[in-house]
Amino acid sequence: MANPRPEHDVDQSVNETIRSVAEETGRAGRMMADVGERTFHAHTEMLQRNAVALQGVMQSGSELAARLTSKSADQFAKALGVGGNEAETAVAQSTRNLNAVVRSSAMLGQSAQTISQQWFEFIHKQIEQSMSHMDALMQARTPQQLAAVQSDVLRDQLTAFIETTRRAADLSVQAANEASRHITEATEMARRAA
Repeated sequence: MANPRPEHDVDQSVNETIRSVAEETGRAGRMMADVGERTFHAHTEMLQRNAVALQGVMQSGSELAARLTSKSADQFAKALGVGGNEAETAVAQSTRNLNAVVRSSAMLGQSAQTISQQWFEFIHKQIEQSMSHMDALMQARTPQQLAAVQSDVLRDQLTAFIETTRRAADLSVQAANEASRHITEATEMARRAA
């Protein structure tokens, strides 16, 4: 009579291996989730600091433009040897130019913040998806199932990255076009006023 013991030992060994792989995968998943959460918090703090800094820069630039315009009107007129209406026209043009630059800069800053927010959302979604993928990885019982889940994870991450990159590029192009439009409008107004 054949001994059924070796088959039982193989089955037990396979089950222990599967359990060990599942435990290691679980540990790796928890570690990835922890790293993802810390990354998420670090990016959140960085975005908040950048937004505050950007607001400060924009406000300082606007205040500087206003001070330069108001304080240098007389000096500007004297330096050019103009007075009266000519000086007012020159100061008005300078003000329009500075306003166009400030508006364009503000728009570019706002777009940069929107782009940062897109990346922030991407990271947030990736963390959420990592948890779902980790569950699927832990439920995989065969190497084929594990490979299928891993390929799904890779596909999902790459697709999300490409889509976020596309949206960020679209926003960048829109911001550049809008900033250019403001500068062009200021130039056209100066040409018509001259």
